[in-house]
Amino acid sequence: MIGGKGGNAMSEEKRMPVLTGQKKQIFYTGLVYLLVCFMTAGVTVFLTKEKKDEVKEVSAVVTEEPKVNTGYAAMEANPLLENRDEELADAVEAYYQELSGKEAYAEAYDGIAIYTKDGKAKGSRILYVRYNMKIRGIYTEVPGLETLYAVKDKDGKYDIQAEISDEQIQTIIEEVSAQTDVQELFAQVEADYEQALGSDAMLAQAVEDLKNAASH
Repeated sequence: MIGGKGGNAMSEEKRMPVLTGQKKQIFYTGLVYLLVCFMTAGVTVFLTKEKKDEVKEVSAVVTEEPKVNTGYAAMEANPLLENRDEELADAVEAYYQELSGKEAYAEAYDGIAIYTKDGKAKGSRILYVRYNMKIRGIYTEVPGLETLYAVKDKDGKYDIQAEISDEQIQTIIEEVSAQTDVQELFAQVEADYEQALGSDAMLAQAVEDLKNAASH
């Protein structure tokens, strides 16, 4: 019985390889190498996936085209319309109230009428604002017309811009303003302006004084 157990023990020992000296070193070196390869492959896969995701994200940004009003440059597709947007009207009214507060000569801007055309950028509006300006100390009001640009800010409120620094937007406004319906509006206001000056000598002199002051 004892011998049988011993024989079994010897058989188990023979089946288990004994690693000594150089063989142990080779075994551990091979094991470490396999672990390093496995870890490197895992990191490579992770980084490759991350890089692909990054490329996809960048590609999505680069390939996204700005939204435009495709028919903005044609008068038939983009006619001059009288404004019906109350929010836009309120923003323009606020703009002129602020303007009259800054100008020493303008007491008020009355009879404001807003005409609009779409700009190139989706949601942008080109405004043609007709008004009657009350010069301080002068009874007769002088008709005027101003071109403005309106876009919505991040809060969804209209931003009214009189000074446009973007040359591309300036070019678009010039192209749209050259359309026949806008030119007819310009001509109408010009005629009303000349008529007002002809009807009131004091107004004509006040306007002349303002022009001279602006040129100096």
